[in-house]
Amino acid sequence: MGLARGTVRSYAHAQQFPERAVRESGLGILAPYREYLEARLAEGNENAAALWRELQDCGFAGSAKQVHRWLNQRRTTPAKFTPHKWRTGPTETASTSATGPFPALISPRQLAWRLVQAPQSIDTATTEALARISQDPEVAKGRDLVRRFAELIGRCGV
Repeated sequence: MGLARGTVRSYAHAQQFPERAVRESGLGILAPYREYLEARLAEGNENAAALWRELQDCGFAGSAKQVHRWLNQRRTTPAKFTPHKWRTGPTETASTSATGPFPALISPRQLAWRLVQAPQSIDTATTEALARISQDPEVAKGRDLVRRFAELIGRCGV
């Protein structure tokens, strides 16, 4: 897996899923132009290339990619040329998916974490998601194997 032994050991002994730390991205080279960028964004200008050209006129020496990244974090709607499959419709929300009233499934990484935990320590929403996923016979078989493996590792005192 490419993880250090200490990392694996701390994950194995963790009481809950270890969430990744969110890295705060600073403005860096864009810091002197922050007010200008935010004012242009408030006016409705969400064209990264146009903003980059305007910043170049003001003396900005950075690349268009830096302005593009800054703008992507602050967009209110998808970019004009975003492929349709990545756009969300006005009626689609994060809590419902195309399958109807069911909640969205958990990520593969969280699924793997939930599978190695004791079934009684998992919350109801996750239990329901696992039940939905386990309707497939191969997935149910894999779930059982993972749980048996976790029990074996737990007995060995990792």
